Amino acid sequence: MGVGHGHAATVERLVFADAVCVQGPQVTLGDLAVSSGPESAVFLEHFASFKMADAPSRQGDRMILAADMIRAALGRIPPVPGDCDIPSQIHVQQGGRVIASAAIRRQVDKFLTTALTSTRAEITIRDYRIPDRLFLPDALGTVRIDSSRAIAPGRVSLRIKILDGNKMVVRQIAASAFVDAWVTVPCAARPLSRGRIIVPDTVRFERKNLAYLRGAVWNGRGGPWRVKRPMGTGEVVYDKNIELVPTITEGSRVSLVFEGPTIRLEVPAEALEDGRVGASIAVRNLQSDKQVLARVKDKDTVVVP
Repeated sequence: MGVGHGHAATVERLVFADAVCVQGPQVTLGDLAVSSGPESAVFLEHFASFKMADAPSRQGDRMILAADMIRAALGRIPPVPGDCDIPSQIHVQQGGRVIASAAIRRQVDKFLTTALTSTRAEITIRDYRIPDRLFLPDALGTVRIDSSRAIAPGRVSLRIKILDGNKMVVRQIAASAFVDAWVTVPCAARPLSRGRIIVPDTVRFERKNLAYLRGAVWNGRGGPWRVKRPMGTGEVVYDKNIELVPTITEGSRVSLVFEGPTIRLEVPAEALEDGRVGASIAVRNLQSDKQVLARVKDKDTVVVP
């Protein structure tokens, strides 16, 4: 006895759209539904022109067909093979075309990912606040997405512009979406006290979402660097929280040099504040105990012109 190979049975049903555009005075079954299964396909082909309702009379006018109205109309023809998937409301426009939410979302995704290419981040988009559908005024109408602000990770405000066949904006709709942008950034490997010098083992790299970062992240270049304020383990290293290690630090002993056209005098002094080469800092002359302002020449020397 041979063994047959079974095939999953196709589910017979008619699936009704939640928004359609019609051309003419009637809304027909073929305007509203698509078939699933061979028997449903034959049924729909036979009854595609069956009138379900009168259509809106003028170009661009809309109406709503309730599910009960659809079921009542279907009751005037032979039973549909299988089930009918009917939304609670069907929005109908005379003329034009309709764009579903999924297509709008794809346009939003493309716009945002293109705008954020330079971040070199892994982009994900969520929490879309967009229309369920868009009705365009004519068959050549298009949709454009833009924003009046610079695009950055986080909640992004958008404008959906509906254009007619002549590329004229006929309507604008406010929308938004939340952009997550994942990158690897430097973080404190352990608690760091104020003034701590940043060396390789004080930093580790973690994956963070730019949408929740507040400020420019340290790029690791240059230095040496030190911590300006205490940092906890795992805290992102921002530019604002670090600074270059000064050439001379507060409390260090330096040579205070007085330079004139014909004389040079050098005395011991104490730095009263931090400073880098070229900066002016307060120092205390240890011989006279007087405070003067001097320019940092190197790690051991400050100069009074």
